[in-house]
Amino acid sequence: MNPRDRRPIIGYEAAAELEFRVRDDDCFMIVESGRAHCEMVLDEMIQQTGGNLLVFVSVYDAPAGRVLADAMDSPHIADARVLVEDENASLLELVVTGPCLAATVADSRAIPRLISANDGVGRVVVQVPPLGDSQRVIEVFRERHPDSELVARREHDVGPLFTERVFFEERILGHLTDRQREALVTAYEKGYFDRPRRTTAVDCAEALGISQPTFSQHLSVALDKVLDAIIGDQFDP
Repeated sequence: MNPRDRRPIIGYEAAAELEFRVRDDDCFMIVESGRAHCEMVLDEMIQQTGGNLLVFVSVYDAPAGRVLADAMDSPHIADARVLVEDENASLLELVVTGPCLAATVADSRAIPRLISANDGVGRVVVQVPPLGDSQRVIEVFRERHPDSELVARREHDVGPLFTERVFFEERILGHLTDRQREALVTAYEKGYFDRPRRTTAVDCAEALGISQPTFSQHLSVALDKVLDAIIGDQFDP
């Protein structure tokens, strides 16, 4: 049988994967990657209730202090802090108020697979679910970033587990407040759950600018909600 004649296995549907190349002087990640000649990769984004976007960004081959200083000078960054700093990489938390690649992806309702910037050029890879609108995603990118370019479009067969995982993530994250999710992500990124631990609750709290008891409370509630979403229904009568 010719591979092109194959039909998706029953229960599988086609999802589109779109890859964009973006240039935009208003996006901090893109601008800073060119200014500092570094690579920046978005690890996590949290939509805050006030409309701002909280993002966790890994920075490679640039001093964390320089990127932090540039972020604080940016008109599109309301707050910034360094969470982790190693010899060749660091993790920053940014509160973004203006245009950014993460906001575009969120507004397009696509599923982010990669959001990065390197030497002044952004790269975004998103997946559009089977029932999603690929053309709408493309239009959102072109509207927000006129210099964006669709460089690849691929089709993948995805099964029920893909749809269930997306729903599962939305269900879990939807139950967490901004602070709870921020505490959970910070603890994970800083190695609080590693064995042995690479950080302490005090360090995590200081990184977030809150007290240790407050951090521990947010983290405890977040973990309780996550576990309840994972296994709670299994024990309901």
